[in-house]
Amino acid sequence: MNCVRKLRSWTPEQREIQSRKLRERKIWLVSTGPKTASGKEKSSRNSTKHGQYSRANKAKRKSLRDLLALYRQFTKIYHNIARNPKILTNELRDYALHLHEIIMMQTEFWSRKYLEPPPLADKSPIL
Repeated sequence: MNCVRKLRSWTPEQREIQSRKLRERKIWLVSTGPKTASGKEKSSRNSTKHGQYSRANKAKRKSLRDLLALYRQFTKIYHNIARNPKILTNELRDYALHLHEIIMMQTEFWSRKYLEPPPLADKSPIL
């Protein structure tokens, strides 16, 4: 079932009435915001939804895009060689092997850094 939320449409008269009500109440004068350190810290994250646009994630996405570009380049070479084995030269073979090594090293790095769970902390009893 697909539910679509209908947005309210305001008439100019309704907008004017609501605007007048808000100006009379002046709620911005009694708004205090967070007072405690934990409240201030929590409210500082209000606009953060998921962190996918942070500087660290942008760098991570760029590195992953570069890795995928290398992989596409490697597969293109591999499929061309598979279709026409006569085009295989020593230079092309060496280049394909070089690309393969880079792809494997970067894939191993990314899988260790982001896919493997962090090591468990030592839970020895405190004496």
